[in-house]
Formats: sequence, structure tokens, C-alpha cells
Amino acid sequence: MILPTIDDVFGVSKSRPLSYLEREHVDGDFSRALARDDHIVIYGASKQGKTSLWQKHLEDYDPVVVRCEPNTTKESIYASLLRQLDIQLQVGSTSERGGSIDIGSSVSAEARIPLFAKGTVSGKAGGHASRMNQMSFETVRFRLDEAQSVSEILLRRGFSQSVILENFHYLSESMQSDLAFDLKTFHELNVRFIIVGIWQESNFLLHFNPDLLDRLIEIPVEPWHEGEFDQIIQKGCEKLRFQISGAIRSYFASRACNNVGLLQDFIRKFCHLHGKQEGDDDTRLLYNWDHVHTAIQSKLDLQRGHLIKRLQSISTKSRPRSDSEDPLVLPYYLVRAICELPLDTLRRGVSKRQLRDYIRRVHHRADGISPRDSDITNLLNHLGQYQKPTKSPFLAYSSETRLLRVVDARQLFVLENSDRHKILAEIQHPLHEHVMDMEE
Repeated sequence: MILPTIDDVFGVSKSRPLSYLEREHVDGDFSRALARDDHIVIYGASKQGKTSLWQKHLEDYDPVVVRCEPNTTKESIYASLLRQLDIQLQVGSTSERGGSIDIGSSVSAEARIPLFAKGTVSGKAGGHASRMNQMSFETVRFRLDEAQSVSEILLRRGFSQSVILENFHYLSESMQSDLAFDLKTFHELNVRFIIVGIWQESNFLLHFNPDLLDRLIEIPVEPWHEGEFDQIIQKGCEKLRFQISGAIRSYFASRACNNVGLLQDFIRKFCHLHGKQEGDDDTRLLYNWDHVHTAIQSKLDLQRGHLIKRLQSISTKSRPRSDSEDPLVLPYYLVRAICELPLDTLRRGVSKRQLRDYIRRVHHRADGISPRDSDITNLLNHLGQYQKPTKSPFLAYSSETRLLRVVDARQLFVLENSDRHKILAEIQHPLHEHVMDMEE
């Protein structure tokens, strides 16, 4: 019998880890949602099992997966969806005019639709070529930027799968809003989307389109309940044919900031330090505490560098114009707040008022009224832009709860286990460089 590798069991990869734990309050809700025709939204912090959830329940149903990026558009999403269904596209931009009135430009496309699903036409020797020769096609003109038009193509194709939109949080706010309106049309035409994204507030899409009420089901993957992390470790150990002591399991669970990805990182490193790369018929107990502390410290060292780069990236958005004598440089003060506010406050979430009052206390203007409420609102509304080009958001603000949160538990892990004053010392105050520029 070939035993799995440590990475197969506790790794973060394209496939679902073998230590995946089904939870009734998550997997049960997702299974029930699949039995309905509504859209589904899977949300939660980074590395909390969102992708593994749909992989677990849809791996036998061949969903169409589209992975979003910061520059992804509606048209590129729909084009990817259609291409994955073997629909051949020819796309060109057209502008229509009626008399002297410009009635706008749209993306015009031509779709060549196979009339039989993949693999349903049998052939003799020659396989795919034989099937293609026997398959008939229909050519249809449509608009690639309209949900109604795209849905018609899907219905002609006999589409019945789910569409997975991964990394929805990467999209610009305007693109998220556009897609939220398109989802209503897709729902009416029985095309189901599953949206996967990093945020922690409910009703995220309803903020863009209230008409989605009763048309989508939300599945939060958090929180993890007491004892579930221990079950994950034990399940993984059963797959690998060895054991980890109960005290060490509990310790790793307590240090993982309620984040399953962080827990898996700890266990994977711990096993590697014991010389384990794969399962072992030797059922001995792993209990070396030196390896425990090394595993946690190595993760801390790695993530500390990532956190400093993220904070530096946000702070540089404060760079003032050369003609500005006394700029607010609020992104820098946001970074300072993350490094100086109490950890309990960061865990619960920082209210808009708390952030304003803190910045007023430490701000270089020292007038007690800077920044204004509108300045703080503008700062929080631009969080997404400040965090580009990072792959996933580190901070998120909910306009509903008015709370600023650290949504990446790996960075919260660093803040909880580091000297934050030393981290702040790595962030240069933007006005120091500004003064030097003005003196020159």
C-alpha cells in the first residue's frame, strides 16, 4: 500500500488535503444549498478552507472554474466560461450608430456551439477527431458583455453545471457591482454561480444589488469550533499511520489564530523536522517539543517579512506631492495604528471612531481635529487600492459594521508574537523624505 505524503495530507495545493474535516454547520449547509437553484457565496478569511469546501462536494460534477484577477473583466469571465465548454468564440468590438446618435459600443461576438455534449458522440478509430467530424455546430451572434445574451448561449449548449468564481475579492469594486447585477439575470435563467471570496461580512453582494435577496445562499467557513483542529490533526495522522502527542496537538491548535491554513503549516513543518516526508507504517508517537518551537518560529520568521512588506506597501501610498506643505499621510498612520493599537482591539475589529481618535492623538499636526471624519472615510474606502499589488487583502473594512479588521490570520499571528514597535521601526515616516525633498 502506497501511503500519502505529508503535503498530500496537510499541504495547501490545488487538490483538497486528505485531512479535510466535514463540519455540519458548513458542509451540511453547503450540501443543502446545492439542492436548491440559488447562487451560493462562500466567504471567510484567507486559508480557511473555502476552495476545499466546494472541491469536496462538487468534484464529481465537473464545475466550470474561472479564477479572477485584479484586471479581470466581465467579458473575460464569460469568455473563459464559454471556451471551457468547447464553444468557439470570435470576438470583435463594434460601435452602432442610429442616424447621428451614438447608441454606444458593445462587445460583439460570434459563438460556434457544439450541439452535443463532450464525449456523447461515439466514434471508431480516431477518437476525438472522429467525434468532431460527426458533431454538428450552430453559429450564433451575441453580446459578450450581457448576462442575458451569455445565458442564451449556455442554454443552447444544454449547460447544467455550476460556475465557480474563485478569488472574487481580486475584482475591482465596480466589477463586483456589475457582476452582482448580472447574477440576478443568471438566476432567472437557471445558471448557478458559486462565488468564493475573502471577506468576513455577511450580505456582501447585497450591498451591490439588493435584488439578490432570496436568490443567493451564504456559507461562511468560519468560525472553527473547539476540538475541530484536533480532529483534523488526528484524521491526518490516521492517513499517515503515525501519531502526534495530545499535548502538542493542543498547543498547535492554540497558536493557530483559529486559522486552519496556519495549523496545517505548523503540522507539515513539524513532521518534516521529524524526517517525515510521507506516511509511515511505524506508528510511533511524535513528541519532540524542540521541533514544535522550531516549526512555529520558522513560520513566524517567514510571515514577519511578508507583513513588513505589506505595511511598507500601504505606507508608501502616503507619499505626498512635492508642492504639499503639510499632508495628512493617512496610510502611514493606518499602519501605525495596526502596530500600536491593543491586540484585543485588533482581534475584535477597530471601529471607525476608534481609528479616528487614535490618529488624532498621534498625528503630526497635533491640532486635535485632524483628520476629519470625511478623511477617515476616504482612507477606509481606498483600502483595496492601498493593498494592491498583494495577492489577498490583509485589512478589510465593513461599511455595515463600521469595523476595520485584520482578515489574514497569518499576519495577526505575527502581530501577536512579535515586538510591534520593532516592526513599526521598519516603516519610514513619509514626511521625513518629504522634508528632505523640499529642502533640496
